[in-house]
Amino acid sequence: MAGTTNVNMQSSADTAVASPQLAQLQQSLQGKDDYLNQRLRTWFKDPQAFRSVQAACDALIFGSCARSFFTRTIGEEGDYRDLSIAINHTYLEEMRTFLETDGYVTDRNPDAERKRLGIAQLCMYAHVIYQKTLGTHLDTIYLRVVIYFAVGRPNTHTILNAALTTADLNFISWNKAYSMLPIHTFVNKHAYLLHAYCEVYEPTLKTLHEEGFRVKGLHWNQRMEGLLGTDDSITRHRRVGDQWTWVVDLNTDGVTPSATPDSVGEMQTFRIRVEEKGKHVTALMNRYEVHSNTYLNSPLLQHRYSFWGMRRDGSATKPTTHYACKIEELKMRLIEATYLEIRHSKLDEDNKAENLYNTGNTRTFHSTRDDPEFDMSKLPSFRYYDDEVVAFLRQAWDEQLKLDAEEEAALPPTTITWSKH
Repeated sequence: MAGTTNVNMQSSADTAVASPQLAQLQQSLQGKDDYLNQRLRTWFKDPQAFRSVQAACDALIFGSCARSFFTRTIGEEGDYRDLSIAINHTYLEEMRTFLETDGYVTDRNPDAERKRLGIAQLCMYAHVIYQKTLGTHLDTIYLRVVIYFAVGRPNTHTILNAALTTADLNFISWNKAYSMLPIHTFVNKHAYLLHAYCEVYEPTLKTLHEEGFRVKGLHWNQRMEGLLGTDDSITRHRRVGDQWTWVVDLNTDGVTPSATPDSVGEMQTFRIRVEEKGKHVTALMNRYEVHSNTYLNSPLLQHRYSFWGMRRDGSATKPTTHYACKIEELKMRLIEATYLEIRHSKLDEDNKAENLYNTGNTRTFHSTRDDPEFDMSKLPSFRYYDDEVVAFLRQAWDEQLKLDAEEEAALPPTTITWSKH
């Protein structure tokens, strides 16, 4: 399939100013359908073979390689020797087999890292570095592939947590490339901090400067408490592949397709917020942070979904948006449906009683599939409800966008001058 580009920009405020600049960027991508394969040859002997494994593992490429895909530029040599990949922990072995066949080695055991991450119950991610050496001792090139993974979290969640700036919110699946903030990143060439400034980040920030980015803490016109500022273009509710996402369909000739529908990745939602006051008292500057802090897991779902819209209120976690409330309702419906599935399953009575108890225990119900030591064969063979759940989430998301539009319309008029901020 030939590569095509789709800019899902439907907001009138965005389209009026953004379309001319994005149109120029789109034209620069035309006729370069094989660009991704050419870039991947830096790391792999057979790019299509890697992309087939990527599809089988539902892995996502992110970092500088994903950013350079949209700009068609090659950065500093040292920076572009690292290829960052986000993957679910269940596919670590499959990816390791491919990398070792291609000549990569690692001094860390991915399976041990997976177990360590699971035991520690970390909510973020871990990584394993694979390295390959090319050339002679007089002209040696070190290629590195860095595998980022989390236990029981969607890959997009790993990328959102790993992103240092908004310029890192781009990623590539086996058949599509996504840029979440294309106007700020590729038209205005601005990168906003998503983590507290630290000297260890200097090499990455230096690379962004060399690529022509202006690195900032917050947008000049960011709307703050008391309605300071006039711009919500960064902090609105977002969904992967929504109307503010730049989506590029890739050339998939020679690539074995993934069995996972695109809709699974495109139902992940998040929100970039201004960092809460007092959260990091030693921080040098204001900045943004990404929120995608709740997960929809169930034995009735083949895939996991993450979303934003919950907050800690004392010892309880409460929904803060219409979308989050709908998902809380959905969780209860899934628990009820699971209970009925177990009741009508062919499990013996002892196993049936154990599974019914776990279903009644909400925490166990939602965490069982995240346990790296858990054997899925212990659960009965359920029918999956992903198609119905995705349809439910789409409708709830459309309702949320309407509410957001009404809320933004009630605020003072927004004056967005993209090219000057």
